[in-house]
Amino acid sequence: TKAGPGTWVWGPRGTPHGFRVEGTEPARILLFATPAGFEQFVVELGEPAADWSSPPSGPPDMEKVMATSAKYHVDILGPLPD
Repeated sequence: TKAGPGTWVWGPRGTPHGFRVEGTEPARILLFATPAGFEQFVVELGEPAADWSSPPSGPPDMEKVMATSAKYHVDILGPLPD
């Protein structure tokens, strides 16, 4: 599914999904995750922003991602298909 600006996308719990930004402009995403719990996974992996600038880009720490995903029962399925 391709989703442009202003698009709403819904997937039932347990549906494999991911996202990629195509183009050079940054994306903003509003995510509703219910029931509660997924936000703790995000909080544990994230770092508080020091200011409003974008964080430096780079690959994620996959060892930390995989350990945290196991703790919160989040399945990481691998790279997105082309």
